[in-house]
Amino acid sequence: ADPIASKCILEVLDRKFELGLDFRELDLEIVKLNEDLEHLMRRDTDISRYIQMLERGIALSEDEGEKLAQEVAEFL
Repeated sequence: ADPIASKCILEVLDRKFELGLDFRELDLEIVKLNEDLEHLMRRDTDISRYIQMLERGIALSEDEGEKLAQEVAEFL
């Protein structure tokens, strides 16, 4: 599961229902995920370029998207 997406959903529920959830463990997972992605980006310039394009809101081609998804899945 994506810890960033999970945290976003849980934050909404936490605010709406005043649950008082503790996000520390999820925050640690997010830090680890970000570190892993940074390592992957340093290792593979194509992957780095694809991620930077997505961060800027530029759509990837189907081939680029498939390569990115495959590389990230294998790496993680």
